[in-house]
Amino acid sequence: MRAFMQWYNESSENKQFFLQMKQIYDLTNHDQRPEKEELHESWNRLLKKTTLSMKSTKSRSGERKKKTRSIIFSGVAAVALLLLAVGIKINSDNNTWIEIQSLSPGELTVVELPDGSKVHLNASSTIKYPKRFNKKSRDLYLNGEAYFIVAKNSEQPFIVHSDKIYIEVLGTEFNVQAYDVDDVAVTTLVSGKVKLVTPESNEDVQNEFVLQPGDQATFNKISSTTQISNVETAVTTSWMNGEYSFRNKSLAEITNRLEKIYDVTFVIMDEALNKEVYTGKFFSSQSIEEIVDIINFKKQFSYHIENDTVYMERK
Repeated sequence: MRAFMQWYNESSENKQFFLQMKQIYDLTNHDQRPEKEELHESWNRLLKKTTLSMKSTKSRSGERKKKTRSIIFSGVAAVALLLLAVGIKINSDNNTWIEIQSLSPGELTVVELPDGSKVHLNASSTIKYPKRFNKKSRDLYLNGEAYFIVAKNSEQPFIVHSDKIYIEVLGTEFNVQAYDVDDVAVTTLVSGKVKLVTPESNEDVQNEFVLQPGDQATFNKISSTTQISNVETAVTTSWMNGEYSFRNKSLAEITNRLEKIYDVTFVIMDEALNKEVYTGKFFSSQSIEEIVDIINFKKQFSYHIENDTVYMERK
């Protein structure tokens, strides 16, 4: 540090040199990595000034050249240290993300993003996004289920990334159910327009689907196939009001949903019972016992609960 201060105080040129380097550092000292063009412009400006300064020293006396050489070598050391700091800062800031988790059973979380967009996050779900979106896109990562109300910005697409798929929008409302552990990811468009991008089976080729309001795209992660159907969006998004509706859904699908809402585990002793189809509605304010009783209104199975595990067996 003493050597640096000696170098810094030796001349006004050294001070100016350091301040230019500090300017480059400050460009990286944001919540988000700076645009490459902006960083390169400042760096080139500094190099141009440094080159001119070094050329001017060549015409001076030997004593002055010796001193200048010392300044240059000290300056190079300062540059090296500062570039190292800049590199570390850039890598660190790339990881400056906000993570919101909605973990409690039945808990719903509303998050306002830096651009004014809103996210309704369902239970057992997580989103990650930067403290400040970059200039080219607004990227967010989802594991779970969320309803998005996206602020319009035609020059900065809003992109939701989840396991294997991503959805690109400019301004719209849509629902995404995409838990990493599930075999399917479901995207339902309420208003506006979205582009869904999914991989082929070899993952080297991508498929694009443009959804219209009322469309629901179900991507199967195992077969890499996508099915699009028209649905009642009010039913799909009713979870925001604490209401869950099932129409001709298998017991396996229903219990998978319940596990995420109530943070419990279902163990179904009979594989055939898994395939039984049910239609019904329940509310997150109800207990898990009440929900299972609603499903079992025909008394097709018996069940018991131990800690956070629900055991079901056909009668």
